[in-house]
Amino acid sequence: MYSFGLKKISLIDIFIISLGFVLRVTAGGVVTGIEISHWLYIMTFLIALFISFAKRRDDVLLEMQTGEQMRKSVSGYNLEFISSAISILCGILIVSYLLYITSPEITLRFQNRHAYISTVFVIMGVLRYLQITLVEGNSGSPTKVLIKDRFLQITVILWMLFFCLYNLHEVT
Repeated sequence: MYSFGLKKISLIDIFIISLGFVLRVTAGGVVTGIEISHWLYIMTFLIALFISFAKRRDDVLLEMQTGEQMRKSVSGYNLEFISSAISILCGILIVSYLLYITSPEITLRFQNRHAYISTVFVIMGVLRYLQITLVEGNSGSPTKVLIKDRFLQITVILWMLFFCLYNLHEVT
């Protein structure tokens, strides 16, 4: 249905894309036999929504510069709306991560009482992507952004190191 017309409807296009990522996570859980946490579904949906809006913002900028419409759904967006939606999603994403990382499910699984400190890296990463989107106007390809942006790469590495080192410290 997406290919036959829903992709032309603003908001619906982004929500379907985001739900597609949730379906991929679900399929991965089914294939591996791993029960997927509701937190993973929530975070996957929110990050996909955030990145999809950032990508649409890039489409709007390209249309403004060239006069060419990249896709039909872009006519339902403008910079003010998309920037507001992205900002709202940033807040929701960060709060959701805080709720996730402090949830009993996570604190019991990892026995990590101070995992909430990792939120610093999540905030840095989200704000950096927001900066790339709103200041640099360069969020058209999320893959290229991650591959090329050293700040984001270092932030992700520091986030992973935090858990590796903290968990080693907790065990010893």
